[in-house]
Amino acid sequence: MKTRLGVPLGLLGQLWRFRPSEAEAPSHRHALLELEHVIQGRATLAVGGQQFGVEPRSLLWIRPGLEHQLVEYSDDFEMWIACFRPRLVRRSSGRQSARELLGRRGVKPSPRTLSATEARRLCTLLAEVSAYGEPATYNAGLGHLLAHAWLQYRQAER
Repeated sequence: MKTRLGVPLGLLGQLWRFRPSEAEAPSHRHALLELEHVIQGRATLAVGGQQFGVEPRSLLWIRPGLEHQLVEYSDDFEMWIACFRPRLVRRSSGRQSARELLGRRGVKPSPRTLSATEARRLCTLLAEVSAYGEPATYNAGLGHLLAHAWLQYRQAER
């Protein structure tokens, strides 16, 4: 099912801390690049026909248009989700990185584990950007967040 995420006009993406509710989250896809960073708990995600177990410090990228769903999760599961419009991805990363993040043959959905230090640093950056109230500052923060998280993903354990 294709979903509109409702990113407000003037923003190049959106981020939030996610705690699952009792309601079942349907499988969905959307036109935005999605980052998922697990803070606590464990879960199983179905992404592009595959299932992945994730735990604290897991970082995962989901390309635009790729079907995904939270399948199972522990009672204490919590993660950050950030979604980025393709134009922000192209503007905030090099040509090769944009192809990897947005292209059909780009980054495969595969969680990587950040070091404890990098996971804390990414959580801090996510929290800081989420608190920016002014759209231009928020958009600039999203661009920095995207570049930082992509670098950390590429350097992380497979």
